[in-house]
Amino acid sequence: MSVSVVVVGFGDEPVLRACLQSVVAQLGPDDEAVLVDHGVTTLPDVAGVRVVTPASNTGFGGGCAAGVEATSGDVLVFVNSDAELRPGALAALAAIVADPGVGLAGGLVLLPGDDDVVNSVGLPVHLTGLSWCDGYGERLADRHRSPRPLASVAGALFACRREVWDRLGGMDAGYFMYHEDTDLSLRCHLAGLDVVYCPDAVAVHAYEFSRNARKMFHLERNRFLTVLADYPPHLLARVLPVLAVLEPLYLVIAVRDGWWREKVRAWGWLLRHGGRVRARRRRVQAGVVDPHALDRLLSPAVTQTQLEQPGAIALLNVVLRLYWWLARPRPARGGRPDVVVLRTNPKDSSLPRLLTILTARHRTLALVWDRTADYRCPVASPRLRVDANRRRGEYYRLSTVITVASLQPWLLWRALRARPRVVHAMDLDTGVVGLLAARLLRVPFVYQCLDPYDAHLPAGWPPVVARLVHRVENAVVTAADLFVVTDLGRMPQHDGSQPRRVVELANVPMRPADPRPVGEDDGLVVGYVGSLVPHRALDVLVDVVGSLADDGVRLVLGGFGPLEAELRRQAACHSNVSFLGWVPDDEIMSVMAAFDVFAVVEDPDHLAYRWTSPNKVFESMALGRPVLVAEGTLGAERGVEAGHGVTVRYGDPADLRATLLDLRDDPARRAALGRAGHAAFTARWSPDRLTEQVLAAYPLPAPARAEMRR
Repeated sequence: MSVSVVVVGFGDEPVLRACLQSVVAQLGPDDEAVLVDHGVTTLPDVAGVRVVTPASNTGFGGGCAAGVEATSGDVLVFVNSDAELRPGALAALAAIVADPGVGLAGGLVLLPGDDDVVNSVGLPVHLTGLSWCDGYGERLADRHRSPRPLASVAGALFACRREVWDRLGGMDAGYFMYHEDTDLSLRCHLAGLDVVYCPDAVAVHAYEFSRNARKMFHLERNRFLTVLADYPPHLLARVLPVLAVLEPLYLVIAVRDGWWREKVRAWGWLLRHGGRVRARRRRVQAGVVDPHALDRLLSPAVTQTQLEQPGAIALLNVVLRLYWWLARPRPARGGRPDVVVLRTNPKDSSLPRLLTILTARHRTLALVWDRTADYRCPVASPRLRVDANRRRGEYYRLSTVITVASLQPWLLWRALRARPRVVHAMDLDTGVVGLLAARLLRVPFVYQCLDPYDAHLPAGWPPVVARLVHRVENAVVTAADLFVVTDLGRMPQHDGSQPRRVVELANVPMRPADPRPVGEDDGLVVGYVGSLVPHRALDVLVDVVGSLADDGVRLVLGGFGPLEAELRRQAACHSNVSFLGWVPDDEIMSVMAAFDVFAVVEDPDHLAYRWTSPNKVFESMALGRPVLVAEGTLGAERGVEAGHGVTVRYGDPADLRATLLDLRDDPARRAALGRAGHAAFTARWSPDRLTEQVLAAYPLPAPARAEMRR
């Protein structure tokens, strides 16, 4: 990504030339640097730096905005005019803000001299809006060299992506000077983005702390502007008592130090411009994505640097910490997730597929029913937590319906307690409770239908039940802010619904696939790993392949479901049939890489299976293998469309036998089919393309707050 560096200068600038030279020395061929001249006494002539001269002095925030407008880089780096960069600072900042979850990154700022004394490693922010230089005056140590989250960057050296700057609206030019960095950082947190410390980006800052009248006015006024605009209602209500207690104390200190007039003047400005203050609060709060982002960031303790009263500070901090311990909002265990996912059947590949996509950007909590008490989530991410209910249960039984109904209060309570920004329900057994949770929380609701419930009701149930279930599911689809479907070709199954927005999340494998060359031997390995359910002719597949033991055809069968015990017994009758049972999602691609041909032959006369878009169709594409599919099914349409599907008649042993022998005898055909499928997968169904497609449609206006890189 290209980098644009912005430096704002004013008055006498003894370090400006060295500052600009240190910047230019690090610019790449596509990078640029601008100096915003707000009345620099003597402009240095430094090659590679463009000078922008606004019509008037608009302050630090306005100057930064002018510099941004005059540049075009993907990454914006802001450097104080009295700071000199050490080598590698720009590259380090550009690398860390490339993470879509990072909004702002601040560097390590040192004081001049040979001893590497710290000026700032970021700014802590007090409940009352005060901020100060963390680490000021300390000798550089290990704690200053570790990346970590920040409450606020320091304006002397920080960076962001241009898109983040535009989204936040940049710095508020109305501040003119001081506290713009803290305000921008708090708004970044509220937008759902991280503010982080980058110790590899180092600047030496010719910093001198002073208290002049103009400075103290802007510090006091802007501190209040930040608190009154940025703090969400629940936080502002908890902070007002602290302000009521500390403001008289601050006034006493101001009288003692001779700047009380500036403090009173700041109060007066706020009273006179109450309408402006309220309007700014409305603007800021309208853009809040994570209203609880500041709850853990603010510090209840004040420092000696702030008040210079060490005797009184210790007692005051005891009181403040006790108050904040009692008053601070309590988040759910593990922090507030961006998304809560509800799923009662976590062992199939649909849940890890979704979690892989969501955790690329968002902090996710999965609430699952682990009915066999052996579930291990195959997705490993610092952005993921899994909360499992281990109540025992079975698959596809009437008792399953009763147990799922009894789980609804648990799902609702856990979702409400987590306070996510989005509720995502998978299938109707979590759809209604997910919708209820989202409405109570006033957050977007995503409904993902893997298979319509009415199509899977047991045979013999009254038709009125199917019609009722269909109407309920249509109502959930219509109410959802986003409807996720496995294949857009399945939309006729949801006839009567009116989804607001639809995105296709196909059953593609998210783990890397390693297509292997087709073997030239006389054997053929047929494979099926998936749900062991009726209407997939699995018994026919076992018997047909079993009869071909002397013809070099073998079958590898795996999965779980109601037919597991029966198929295990049937497989044991044939020497060339291997039964694996359930294969974890993180192992499934390596197991299937040994297949020469996949088989997923579903019943076209059954409403549920006519419309499925099976995992096997896409897994075989990814691995460059042909797939057997039943005529008249959506899976056959997808296989033929990709060029790797071979159709057979459902439940016809003779046709299946003949097709398998043909594929065994023609490895060149198998190779050609596999190449066609893999090409289609790469062009249309790749995991990266799928992730981008789903996240672009997802009703989260910002990336998640990324976990810090350790």
